[in-house]
Amino acid sequence: MSKRNLFWVVTKMQVLVDRYPTWGDVVQVDTWVAASGKNGMRRDWLIRDCKTGEILTRASRLFDTDIGKIGDISVNIWAI
Repeated sequence: MSKRNLFWVVTKMQVLVDRYPTWGDVVQVDTWVAASGKNGMRRDWLIRDCKTGEILTRASRLFDTDIGKIGDISVNIWAI
């Protein structure tokens, strides 16, 4: 991707917490990737309590490709 000046940009992230784990809880994290639209990618997570199988947290992050070069951040911030 870098040879073609493409990079991934996180455009959305959603986290839904049903319950936070407590100290000493053992959790299982499942994650997978799926296509999203023409140039996008989505990564999803499920965090479960290993003892009960209860889903504690669901998360999803959407990436899109963008064309261009990453510039000097300080210059770009002042241009806003």
